[in-house]
Amino acid sequence: MTKREWIKNIIEGRTDIPVAQHWGGFFNSQTRQQEVYLQKMVSLSRKYGRFILLDSGGVPETVTKTDFERIIELSRHLRGVENAKGCV
Repeated sequence: MTKREWIKNIIEGRTDIPVAQHWGGFFNSQTRQQEVYLQKMVSLSRKYGRFILLDSGGVPETVTKTDFERIIELSRHLRGVENAKGCV
């Protein structure tokens, strides 16, 4: 299977979706670093197809609700889904 076929299968839901992981310091990094990282991930997803972005350790207890909501809103904005109901 070529890379193109593999990507097409992912987009059409005929295979597993790749999972990308935040680097270890994502939640503790500066706002601008988080924005640059998320922009890069959105750019890659537009180029190669959808994927799930996660942190295997979960959200650290030191991340405030305000900071977490800011990250989610930034992600939604970059992906162009800020008004889509049920989309995180």
